[in-house]
Amino acid sequence: MHPVNLPYFDLILKALAAGDIPISTAFGRHIHWGYWPEPPNHTPTPEEFAQAAEQLTHEVYNAG
Repeated sequence: MHPVNLPYFDLILKALAAGDIPISTAFGRHIHWGYWPEPPNHTPTPEEFAQAAEQLTHEVYNAG
């Protein structure tokens, strides 16, 4: 089996290390896109991504 190349993580981690404020706001605690009960009909803000990421954590935690 070949390792999976996920540059997505590398790009986010690099931006976090560089102090990118919007990326830090959106992905500072979680590196996933989050839980959206309904797809947004606009481009989400970094704060909305952060909220969705927190929501996914709660959904997973409460699923058990």
